[in-house]
Amino acid sequence: MVKPFSIPELRTRVSSIHLRQKVARDMNPLTRLPGNLVLKREIATRLKNVEPFAVAYIDLDFFKPFNDSRGFDLGDQAITVLADLLRGYAGQQELGRVFVGHVGGDDFVVILPPDDVQRFAQVLHGRWKEAICQFYTREELDAGTVEVFDRRGETMMVPLLSISIGVLTSRRDGLDDLRKIAQVAAEVKKMAKTIPGNSLFIDRRTKYP
Repeated sequence: MVKPFSIPELRTRVSSIHLRQKVARDMNPLTRLPGNLVLKREIATRLKNVEPFAVAYIDLDFFKPFNDSRGFDLGDQAITVLADLLRGYAGQQELGRVFVGHVGGDDFVVILPPDDVQRFAQVLHGRWKEAICQFYTREELDAGTVEVFDRRGETMMVPLLSISIGVLTSRRDGLDDLRKIAQVAAEVKKMAKTIPGNSLFIDRRTKYP
């Protein structure tokens, strides 16, 4: 800043720099997607708006045995591929329509209009099915399973990596703060993971406690 400057202006500049630094620290180092800090701000902003929104919690199924058997390098690559697919989908939509966050590990959150959820899941699952071909042999892809070693060193067959999507929407009465959204998001994620393969579970409750 060049003198003379006012104290209010100085405070505004310092606050802006501090916020940018916090946001930069919040970015996931692997995927360069925003984390919990920016995600909470995005949800809080959308809660203040009139337009309804959906929160999609996205998780990779059978990621741990994949990571343990194939190595962390391929594990990181699988996470990066998923991040790129989510980023690519968001980039094809109207600016500001879709938000993508990486909350850690193989867990992602996407905020989007409720009416877009079905198409989003269809697109993501289709692109993921093509993308995972790089991680498996032809035989493994045909079988739909892969042989891995458990902690005791014994072999076991596990399904290929798939994507579970658990969704809740702000259209439901009572979903009006971050705590409730986080709680319900964890619930719908668990429900989605009970469905074999690439899955989508949408919470249909009309009211939250």
